[in-house]
Amino acid sequence: MRKICFVLIAVVITILNFGCDKEDAVVTSTPPPQLSASATSIVLLTEGSATIVISNGTEPYSISDQPNTTIAEVQMTESRTLSIVSKSLGSTTVKVKDSSTPSKTVTISINVVAAYTSSVSGSLSFNSNRGDISISGIGSIENSAPTSGAGVIALGEFSGTAVYAYKVNSPTNIDIVMVYFQSNTNLAVGSYGYPSSGKVVMISYQQGVNPNDSLSMDRGYILATSALANIETLSSSVIKGTFSGVGYYIDNGTPVPSQTINVTNGVFNAPIVQIGKKQESVIEKIVLQSIKRLK
Repeated sequence: MRKICFVLIAVVITILNFGCDKEDAVVTSTPPPQLSASATSIVLLTEGSATIVISNGTEPYSISDQPNTTIAEVQMTESRTLSIVSKSLGSTTVKVKDSSTPSKTVTISINVVAAYTSSVSGSLSFNSNRGDISISGIGSIENSAPTSGAGVIALGEFSGTAVYAYKVNSPTNIDIVMVYFQSNTNLAVGSYGYPSSGKVVMISYQQGVNPNDSLSMDRGYILATSALANIETLSSSVIKGTFSGVGYYIDNGTPVPSQTINVTNGVFNAPIVQIGKKQESVIEKIVLQSIKRLK
């Protein structure tokens, strides 16, 4: 399972104190930054994993308080990397400390759930020369692929937000659309493109995916020629916007430029489930098989 590491950007504010006339300048030293983590609250599916980066303070870091190991197991796999593997449903915490005296600590909350689910229905639609799509419903992403229904849901993580839409035609025939926003700063209302730097959108459309067929999972259309998306509304609980673009088919990892797709009038309105840290479900694995070709 691919681990994606999200590094918390620390903002250091320096305060200058100036002395008055006939007095010596008073210099106040800035205290060392507190220990921090790239995520302090994460939600994982069962049998999932996450990688958290620890920063600031004084290295080396160590685990001072272990979590409930029936729920999750953790270890420092590198000097600054905390690896977490979920075991069973429930909530627990892990505390990491640095080597200063007295030590600084950071606590990470871990919540293991059976599914990422919203209680609110979402929608996504577009027109294309490869067929039109219109999907709506309450989305749910879990370890196993959905066997019926349709839904739209967005997962909010520290690197961005991914909008997922799926429609189950049969358990071995699923249409999947992903619109994935990334930013080198905080995700915000505005335009995102591909190719682009800074504010990037990656869009994929896969028809008739069979989750039991690894080759089927690596086929689909990627808007890799050009893509444009606009976030019109963004809060902690909802993301709305539009998208369009031009791309081509990918067959078992091989681009087929002659099989093009032109997407227009794309619209999405998705409830966001904040998960704090990405963990790949079956649907995410299917999408990432193709979307990784963009990188």
